[in-house]
Amino acid sequence: MTARSGPARRGGKRRAQISPEASQALKQAHAHKRAEAYSEAAPLFADLAKGAAAKGNNAMATHLAYQSAKCRFREGNLDEAMAQVELAVGHATAAQNPTKFARKFGRMIKALRARELEAQADQVSAMVQERMGLSKLPKQGDPPPVNRAMRRRLPKACASCGTRVDTAEIFFNDDSSADCRMCGSALTG
Repeated sequence: MTARSGPARRGGKRRAQISPEASQALKQAHAHKRAEAYSEAAPLFADLAKGAAAKGNNAMATHLAYQSAKCRFREGNLDEAMAQVELAVGHATAAQNPTKFARKFGRMIKALRARELEAQADQVSAMVQERMGLSKLPKQGDPPPVNRAMRRRLPKACASCGTRVDTAEIFFNDDSSADCRMCGSALTG
């Protein structure tokens, strides 16, 4: 992308915004997650993932199914968590950047091993490698060093869900891009 391209410029990609109802459900799901009410957050994330997938937004569907799986793991519902992981991996294979999502699943695998859920970590690893066609998962290194210029390029709010972007809470990908913590969309400034 050149300095003159972007969402509002000629040739730039326009991103569809999510509906006000979906935005409200997304905020509610994250509020339940922050309150550790995982059994209430997980179905909301799963429903939002279905809606994103129905609209062809595989990146957002991956993120939301991934969030649902994390909630299910935290509440101890391992079977439903693995079903959500399978959906998230399916959406990730249809998305444009499988390496980025493979790294995301790598973080999940690392967290599962830390919680001594070795069997589930091995299942997720095998599923990601097989369905995404990877011989091995990308290395889980430190995120790229973040500088002020990277943070200044971030928008004030996510173009998809409208959530205010807090630069202190943003995780930068290996390619120095960043994703919205709420909906998973790429943040472009």
